Amino acid sequence: FLTIRRPPGTTLLPYTTLFRSEYITIKGFKVINAGGQSIQANDCAHIVIEGNTTDTSVSSGIMAWGDSDVSIIDNTIIGACTGVEGYQECISVSHTNTFKVSGNTVYNGFMEGIDIKDGASNGVVNGNEIYDLSRLGIYIDAWDSLTEEINVYDNIVYRCSEGIRVNSENGGLVRNVRVYGNLAYDNAECGYWVGVGGIGTTHPVDFVTFNSNISRNNGQEGIRISVPNGGSTNHIRIENNLIYQNGRTGIMVADFSNDGSGRIGDVEIVNNTVYGNGTVGGWGAGGIMINSSSTTGQDITVQNNCVSENIEFSIIVATEAAGSVTVDRNLIYGFRNATEETRGGNYIESDPLLLDASGGDFHLTASSPCIDAGITALSPAYDYAGTARPQNAGVDIGAYESF
Repeated sequence: FLTIRRPPGTTLLPYTTLFRSEYITIKGFKVINAGGQSIQANDCAHIVIEGNTTDTSVSSGIMAWGDSDVSIIDNTIIGACTGVEGYQECISVSHTNTFKVSGNTVYNGFMEGIDIKDGASNGVVNGNEIYDLSRLGIYIDAWDSLTEEINVYDNIVYRCSEGIRVNSENGGLVRNVRVYGNLAYDNAECGYWVGVGGIGTTHPVDFVTFNSNISRNNGQEGIRISVPNGGSTNHIRIENNLIYQNGRTGIMVADFSNDGSGRIGDVEIVNNTVYGNGTVGGWGAGGIMINSSSTTGQDITVQNNCVSENIEFSIIVATEAAGSVTVDRNLIYGFRNATEETRGGNYIESDPLLLDASGGDFHLTASSPCIDAGITALSPAYDYAGTARPQNAGVDIGAYESF
């Protein structure tokens, strides 16, 4: 066991690298103007990188590569990746089993803030604050290797190109990723995004859950699920999220392939509150849009959502997707009669009587028509705040359960 701490009176190091080492803690250093990465652990085990500051580096502020049991905790990463493309990310974790990236502050960088990628597994990304990046905040990317069992929670991401994305850039399988309790706002594009960059007949992104997140005031989608030519994604669940005042669509499911080869299947969009989206106007400026032409024969379900006061439409299901999509038991307030807009089955068309929607409080008032109006099937066991469902005679519509 070895702890390396900053010696008294010493603040600067050119870089710190561990290679094939075990049981070492690096704590309290400040690394400035590194010509590559500032701190790196390569093929190591049982490593703690804690309470350090890196300021301006050509490559990553902190990089963990091929490791086991690594904790990257309470560090500050400023101005990383000045070399931009090809110089990794502000915090990079790759081919690493069992990891924790927690309590870090990352800002003013030139690549992704935190990138968990390419064979990383069994880890958590929590309690980080990431802002003012030219690229996205938190990235889970399989690249071409199995990347799995990752929890992303209680992070704040703002003023980046995107918030949090789960992706496969080169056909590797990413699966069993849970994204919950995060806040993404004021990002240029999406708050949250499942996207596939690679091609293949299998499902490179599989079993991803977005639960109890906030996505607000982002430039385009609150949450987006999309695939390109040949891309596929399956088993995506979006539940209990508060999605409001985003520039384009609150929730979009889209086949972005130009030849109809994209495949999206088994998507559940349940008990979300989708309010006031579409603030920039134009195409897609509304609540929930299902714009996928190929769903692998498996259903997309839109159920128990409170869809209120969105600008151009409430819920749209593209004609080519209609046979694979079920829209049921949603509250609609602001049906615009747009092309392909639908109320679905068993809908309620009424003001949801939210407590203070314009102020960001989406609790239900005592007289809300959402109360007890949902259906139990597919409903999450708990609401956005952790209250058990149902509390009364039935499940409530939207992200909150009244009690």
